[in-house]
Amino acid sequence: MFRLSKVNLFGLDIYAGNKDDLLIQIEEWINNNNRYTNIFTPNVDHICKLEDESLESFNRLPLKWTYREAFLIPDGMPLVWASRLLGTPLKERIPGSDLLSDLLWLANSNQWSMVFVLPNKEVKVKLKEYITDYYPNINLYDSSIASFPFEGRGNNREQIANDIWELEVDIVLVCLGFPRQERWLIEYGHGLRAKLGIGLGASPEFLVGMKKRAPKWIGRIGMEWLHRALTDRRLIPRYLSNVYFLWLVMRELLNKWRGK
Repeated sequence: MFRLSKVNLFGLDIYAGNKDDLLIQIEEWINNNNRYTNIFTPNVDHICKLEDESLESFNRLPLKWTYREAFLIPDGMPLVWASRLLGTPLKERIPGSDLLSDLLWLANSNQWSMVFVLPNKEVKVKLKEYITDYYPNINLYDSSIASFPFEGRGNNREQIANDIWELEVDIVLVCLGFPRQERWLIEYGHGLRAKLGIGLGASPEFLVGMKKRAPKWIGRIGMEWLHRALTDRRLIPRYLSNVYFLWLVMRELLNKWRGK
């Protein structure tokens, strides 16, 4: 696992450094290791849902127990603000969409191999065109398309894992949203003969312009979630439910006050 500083927030050890140091460690890991690890990008939505016992399904342990075994990087300013309030500050947010762009640049420079697991054919076609045009040195394998709901039986979860195992690829990027991508990487990642597995949600869709990202100044003030809610109203219930996060922060503050 990466030798980088972390702080404990909400029962999770989250990376507390900057993006540049993270990218250096990723490059060293892929070029000099034959081991595998996962990277997940917790945000407020993840934190809230990981506290929800409804995620315990298919006779498995609660997702939080295995989620925290991955290397976790903070995606979202509210998480950074909460860390400062709790006295365990994170240095910066590292959005998954930014991380994808940086990984593509590194992969192109190092001629790494990659494969994506994507939600539909449209994303697959546009992403392949984009990477071929801008990052021609990447060894990009044919992306797999998940059959939803991509949980339990009756879908192609295991077949995708078998297909990727045949490739012996450097990086596996699963872009299906939380918690589908994390559950799949936890279950199959260590058997893929890869070096790194990353859950990146809708990042490819932002990258190729299928979804519009908030202006950078909105991201800097922590209001990207509001921009997404206004541009995709299907997300409004998700963000409203994240009021629960305020209670989690208050609980953490109370525990600190009690000395727990």
